[in-house]
Amino acid sequence: MRDRYVTVGQSVRRVEGFEKVTGRAVYVDDISFPDMLHAAILKSPYAHAKIVNIDVSKALKLPGVKAVITGKDAAEAFFKRRGEDLDRWDRNCVLSVKKVRYVNEPVAAVAAIDKDIALEALDLIEVEYEELPAVFSPEEALKEGAPLLHEGKKDNVGTRFRHEFGDVAKGLEEAYYVREDTCYIPPMAHVCMEPRGTVAKYDPVSGKLTLWSSHQAPFILRAVLARTLGWEESRIRVIKPYVGSGFGGKMAGVAHLPILELFPNDICAALLAIKTGRPVKLVLTREEEFTITRLSQPMIIKLKTGVRKDGSIVAKDIDILIDGGAYDSPIGAGVNYLSSIWLTLPYKQENFRFDIKRVFTNKPISGALRGYAARETLFAQETHMDRLANDIGMDPVDLRLKNVIGPNYVTPNGLKVTTCGLREAIEKVVERVGWKEKKGKLPPGKGIGISICGFGSGTVVSLLDPPGKYTSACMLRITHLGEVIIYTGLADIGQGSDTVMCQIAAEELGVKLEDVKIVSADTDLCPPDAGTFSSKGTVHGGNAVRAAASSLKRKLLELVAGKIGVGHDELDCKEGIIFSKRDPEKKISFKDAIRQIYEDRRGQELVASGVYQPPLPESNFYITGVGNYAPNYSFGAQAAEVEVDEETGEIKVERVIYAHDAGFPINPRLVEGQLEGAVVMALGGGLCEEIKYDDTGRMLNPNLIDYTVPRAPETPKIEVIHVVTDDPNGPFGAKECGEGTTSGTAPAIANAVFDALGIALDLPLTKEKVLKALKEQKGRKLEG
Repeated sequence: MRDRYVTVGQSVRRVEGFEKVTGRAVYVDDISFPDMLHAAILKSPYAHAKIVNIDVSKALKLPGVKAVITGKDAAEAFFKRRGEDLDRWDRNCVLSVKKVRYVNEPVAAVAAIDKDIALEALDLIEVEYEELPAVFSPEEALKEGAPLLHEGKKDNVGTRFRHEFGDVAKGLEEAYYVREDTCYIPPMAHVCMEPRGTVAKYDPVSGKLTLWSSHQAPFILRAVLARTLGWEESRIRVIKPYVGSGFGGKMAGVAHLPILELFPNDICAALLAIKTGRPVKLVLTREEEFTITRLSQPMIIKLKTGVRKDGSIVAKDIDILIDGGAYDSPIGAGVNYLSSIWLTLPYKQENFRFDIKRVFTNKPISGALRGYAARETLFAQETHMDRLANDIGMDPVDLRLKNVIGPNYVTPNGLKVTTCGLREAIEKVVERVGWKEKKGKLPPGKGIGISICGFGSGTVVSLLDPPGKYTSACMLRITHLGEVIIYTGLADIGQGSDTVMCQIAAEELGVKLEDVKIVSADTDLCPPDAGTFSSKGTVHGGNAVRAAASSLKRKLLELVAGKIGVGHDELDCKEGIIFSKRDPEKKISFKDAIRQIYEDRRGQELVASGVYQPPLPESNFYITGVGNYAPNYSFGAQAAEVEVDEETGEIKVERVIYAHDAGFPINPRLVEGQLEGAVVMALGGGLCEEIKYDDTGRMLNPNLIDYTVPRAPETPKIEVIHVVTDDPNGPFGAKECGEGTTSGTAPAIANAVFDALGIALDLPLTKEKVLKALKEQKGRKLEG
């Protein structure tokens, strides 16, 4: 792996590592300005209520308070320019005007000289509510006569996705064996180390608004905020400082869709800064992170699969009911389509049907969480596959190997798989874990399980406006000192994309890595990028950087050719030396060449741009269900070994082995860090993490005492195996590695528990559920 290239394929240090480990990295909450105000948000106590009146007069009289805003401030700015009715506003995911639809929905915000005064002022805002009936589950919301969350709709179905490929009824009828399972996947929180936060600064002279925001997509934020305010985008600058992780939770909005979506910290800080003319900081509390942002999408999944006698899948029927929360957010609504493709990706299946509904309930908005929709759907599918294998007397590994897809495969719904190392991943995991020696042969209470997954390297459809032009753009320049500077809109949120972009540029140009610098995620300085989501960073951003570097190298070699007396097509550059491929003695250092070129060009810089847009499908797959979603797809297999204490119900995960096809790893250490981090995050969803509510819709555990996450002592030994496939659509053969992994850990653990005790459980796999299942199992044996 390391011998093919100089910089790519090497586990180099992160370019921002020193800043982080020394505490010099600046996050939103570290930013301060003279005369800066601090903001706080007022939230609804009701799950469903009309807002009759909001009186802010007492709050404004409190010494130190400088401004108060409500939903009308945002709504009026949006509709003033369009002359439209405010009644349409409440479908947007910004600030409510006429009605609240979940407990803690933001209704107003205060800016004051310090945070304590701002919080005190919230108690002085008088809101008159008219409480309305509420619904808290998708089943309840679908009943006839259920309270409607949104006026003008005939029911509480936000979006529905129904498609059939082949003939499912015929396939199930002809199947040798049919199994049906239902499982529930509860909501999960992102639990980023850094809460969402924004500092907004408005210049009344120039009319320019600048936001420093902990956000995954600065260009999307700028576009949606500009539409909300009725401004030109050029009046807004968004700068991403260091971000303490995102996991999909710091991504909101789609630039070209009519529904607006902004996080409360961004819109409130912006409006208050405009209103006061002073900088405003608004950093959410940990409780607000849980209650007013986004959570994962709870699902009830019904799977019915028919197989032939040899185990090959003949038909699959899938019904999914999704709790979307109170609003149809643009990001959240994509879950219907994504649920369908993750269920079709790992296995060959000609006949399958989906009926997927995302339903409104009076709970916080559901959105994207790392491994969006794959974590939920593949838990259902992979545990279902193990139970199916058990029913027909087949080894779970053999059942998977019988049905997995391979390279150069097109699914019936149009996903175009180029490279696929899934079979190799399964075989390597099976060998490493000792599957044949352990499966069904371990001591009582011990078990082993496996799961597989596939995931896309970012959607081919850009969320920028207009869509379909490009997903990532980049500019490279070489300074007179020989430094290469990358300008990219891609946001590094902790995953290491800045480092990977520098490696790609250095390799393509043939310069030393230490001579490459990067400026990223500043909307005034960088070309647009759709954002860090859907695991698009390395493939989309990397292809744009490589295109720019290739163009810049071509310009450079053409200028150097005459200086050493050879044709430019004869030249190459490696490790900072430009040389003739025919006569290596004819050479010049990169920096010497740059100095001479700058003298000849009288200071005119060398600059090049690059863009990336993968081929678009013929139809909108979010509607038709057909078309290629991503430029390439990663694949993986996981095995888990567990020990279950039958007296306490406690599950101890002893070992996780993960083999991952990330194409060609640009930075193996970063890939391993992503995979290990994903396993630990998924461990939480598998064993302990679950958002809970009371019967009024109030969240019961919006903190890190009652909402438990894995700590170091609970983390098992994790082994990573690289499966290298060299994908033609990725920069230097790369694919995604950050999200698909999260979908495999929980089902591998659940399957190991099934192997150990013969019990099947929904998430999370708590000790209470284990004890209950064992008690029921014992009762069935006594009855038998």
